[in-house]
Amino acid sequence: MPGQNRELIDQFNKKEQKRQRLELRKLKRRTRFPKLSERFHKVFDRCDELRERMAPVDCVSQKWIK
Repeated sequence: MPGQNRELIDQFNKKEQKRQRLELRKLKRRTRFPKLSERFHKVFDRCDELRERMAPVDCVSQKWIK
């Protein structure tokens, strides 16, 4: 049971770190290119999300988490 909780906590922390990275990129892009339309920003946000989702999984010391 404690090991299962640890896995859930690790999975949550990993998702939260990913979300924070995406938010930081989004903020930087909007401050750097303020004249681009909202539509372009949304497209770039989706591209960032896809890039994060397709990143290789590191399983050196942990289980594969789907």
